[in-house]
Amino acid sequence: MNKPMFSELISQLKKGTLPDLASLKKRFDAALIKKIGVLRQPYMLWSADQKINPSAKHLLWAAILLENHENFKLIEGIIATEELERQKKTAQPVETIIQSHLDELQSLSLAVDFTDTLQKKIDRTR
Repeated sequence: MNKPMFSELISQLKKGTLPDLASLKKRFDAALIKKIGVLRQPYMLWSADQKINPSAKHLLWAAILLENHENFKLIEGIIATEELERQKKTAQPVETIIQSHLDELQSLSLAVDFTDTLQKKIDRTR
């Protein structure tokens, strides 16, 4: 499997620390451009390579950590678009997918004070 664009973010979260927000913002902006470019292609051409087609889940996490409500809503739309394409096989409500991604974000670190910090970011962003 290829390495996700946000592997450093995931690594830091697992350690119970927040990433550098300026660096995360730059990475988020680049990943969002890539993601939108992929979505403009026919579904059968969507790349599985996360360097080309960044994970919507990781984009969602980044929007939460950046506390950017507008980007959070944009990523919700991206997740909905992806799910519409996948519905030909299985269907899940978008809110269920979003909640699953947020639950996974919360579970990355076992540090209670850090999960409280993440929950506050989620509350402020949603």
